[in-house]
Amino acid sequence: MLIFIIALAALLSIVLAIRHVQLHTGFMAVVMTLGILNFGVLELPKYHSIFNGLIYYVTFLLWVTFWFHILVCIWKRTFIQKHTAASTNRFTIGTWVAGNSIMIVLTHHMFDSHHGWISFMAALNVGLWIAFIVMSIVTLGKGITEWRATSLHGNLFLTTVSSQSVAIMLLTIFPQTPILLIVTIIMMGLIFYAISFLFITSHFSFSNWNATNCIFHGALSISGVTLMLSGLWPMENLVMLWLVTLIVFIIIETAEITVLVKQLTKENPFQVIFSSNISHWSRLFTFCMFFTFTHSLSFSSPLMRDVSDNLLSALGAVIFALLILELISIVFSYAQKRA
Repeated sequence: MLIFIIALAALLSIVLAIRHVQLHTGFMAVVMTLGILNFGVLELPKYHSIFNGLIYYVTFLLWVTFWFHILVCIWKRTFIQKHTAASTNRFTIGTWVAGNSIMIVLTHHMFDSHHGWISFMAALNVGLWIAFIVMSIVTLGKGITEWRATSLHGNLFLTTVSSQSVAIMLLTIFPQTPILLIVTIIMMGLIFYAISFLFITSHFSFSNWNATNCIFHGALSISGVTLMLSGLWPMENLVMLWLVTLIVFIIIETAEITVLVKQLTKENPFQVIFSSNISHWSRLFTFCMFFTFTHSLSFSSPLMRDVSDNLLSALGAVIFALLILELISIVFSYAQKRA
């Protein structure tokens, strides 16, 4: 089955190249979203339903297609121009690392076995993460002077998301990984969160609001999941982190709704609601990540358990509603381009 999908992905990448279609740098946000939806919301590690399998193979197809597309970009010498020329866009490459991590973890759980090629892909992903972190550090250093008049957004937090995703991948694929290395990676992720927070808040413009600001809480959620899986923090500390994440979630999503309402009053509501943008997948990812973090916790207080249960029900409904809306938006956008 996987061989067939790889062949199909190669064919799709050829079609994209012939039609001169360029996939966005953040395309792997789709893989991240479908991956964490399958892993955290639909609980693939526990259940292997037909629905789990369908989403897995669709995600695998998109993942392989993207990497074939990157190889085509390298061959055509358009990689730098498309993906790294703009300094703020470089952070979006963090989706490549996180997308790889979730795909590798999903594959491990999907087949309930450990294959050598999975370990090889995990090792390559660690190398990609190191390269991304080095590039991010250099870019942040230059950004101190270069970004004085630039509005920054939540994609900087992908330094945190990518780091925590690698820690989760290592805990899953290489459980014998020294705990000191896991602690180091997690701490790096948290340090990058603090640095990114300072950069974004000091270069913030509400008029230039971007949907990737949802990663303010998404990066906290994945940090919480990583800390839980590693067993480094007691449940009491994780609940405190969850409360902080909940507060950030409410603040950011309230701002998001405010921006949406303003757009609906100024622009064509139909166009606003059914506009397809890769950043919308980032929002879906963060919602799924917060769902996963909430679902993984054990609350000692009956009140907190009731709150979390109701929150999970609401989040689940919102996640699938947003997913359906985004799929409709893709069809609508494609139809508009063809018209």
